[in-house]
Amino acid sequence: DITTAFLQAQEFTDGIDRYVYYQPYKGAEKEYFKYVGPVYGSRSSPALFYATLRDWLVQEGYTQGLNDPCLFTKDGHVVVTWVDDIITRGSEAQTNDFYKRLNARFDVKDPNYLTPNSPLVFIGMQVSCRDGEGGRLYTIDQNSILDSCFDEWGESYCPAVQCPMPCTRVLYSDSTTVSEERAARYRSVVGALNYFAVTTRYDIALAVSKLSQFSSRPTVSADRALTRVIHYLMNNPEFYLESKDGESARNGVDKVECYSDSAYAGDRPHQVRSQTGVVVVLNGAPVYWCSRKQVQGTSYSSAMSAIYALSEAVRCVRLVAFVCDEMGATITVPLCVKVDNKQAKTFKEGTCMSSKIRGVIDMRDAWVRELRDDKGVDVKYVPAAGQKADVLTKGLPNYKFRLGIKLLRGSAHERHMLEVVSVAHGRCE
Repeated sequence: DITTAFLQAQEFTDGIDRYVYYQPYKGAEKEYFKYVGPVYGSRSSPALFYATLRDWLVQEGYTQGLNDPCLFTKDGHVVVTWVDDIITRGSEAQTNDFYKRLNARFDVKDPNYLTPNSPLVFIGMQVSCRDGEGGRLYTIDQNSILDSCFDEWGESYCPAVQCPMPCTRVLYSDSTTVSEERAARYRSVVGALNYFAVTTRYDIALAVSKLSQFSSRPTVSADRALTRVIHYLMNNPEFYLESKDGESARNGVDKVECYSDSAYAGDRPHQVRSQTGVVVVLNGAPVYWCSRKQVQGTSYSSAMSAIYALSEAVRCVRLVAFVCDEMGATITVPLCVKVDNKQAKTFKEGTCMSSKIRGVIDMRDAWVRELRDDKGVDVKYVPAAGQKADVLTKGLPNYKFRLGIKLLRGSAHERHMLEVVSVAHGRCE
């Protein structure tokens, strides 16, 4: 952590004279000063400090990432910046040399090192590790910061809730708008939940996506659904992203998996837009996911909604691959996107000339040509029971939701057993 970082940024170089005044108390004489560089409270200060830190890192021989401009690498040493916070990974010699040089340029606090007995806290996320039989296990969580939000949200009574949104259609049961005060609270809580949904809590990504669509005009049913999500989090406050050093990492090859799923017009008749769900898994850990309403247009069939979701998945997994490459990680190629819709796989391969979607999707579009690029991306069919992105597209009841979460986090043996159980439940239905 860089101390008083903005005050250590480079001074203005645009030749424009700026002045500020200081008034110690009301009625006191104002003191005027020439404004020569960033100070706290100025909207431009974060950008100016970032430019200062970026220029220094480049001067020290680090290469800035083009796909992630906050990523810098040098001879296998990785540096990630977030305003005035820095997290690095490298050898002991590289790390010590980096902090020595950093301390010579900036006034910094003493660094912390990740060990089994000493977790790191970085921009609100706790990074921990511990040694196990199969290797070292790394976890990331936001449990502490989430726990501090419960009192602010004001939910004293908490019934047992094990899934955030069992059915998305409950959002339309009562369209009465709530009061302005309640609407302001709704938008505030949904905004906070969005932060958790995109950083560590993929389990609430679908629910938050649906709730966000009511932010401009919250209804009674949407407010009730929001309360259920809060109760779910209160019942499940501990949630971890975890990855273990496995054979792929030890062999120098990192395994990337991508799952694409869609819910075709799942909220009919209230609205007919489909939902896209994508999750990218790196060495067993989810590193990117999204759940959002499709904006390309209304899908005419489940195949079309699956193809739109597949195109989004290709974009997402490519971005992860680009960043991994800039970090020096060697990943498995070609990139494989797993779908549970055979028509989407057929579309990618271009094997069905009489497809019903001909005339619906323009085969001249650039994204179609990229989707059919056999060299970079491959599409593989997986049964619905093995679709890890299912929890990002559909409202699921308790047992299906818990199976989906465990499917995304469990070991290979656990995943196999869960697929068997899921198929059995499907037959029962």
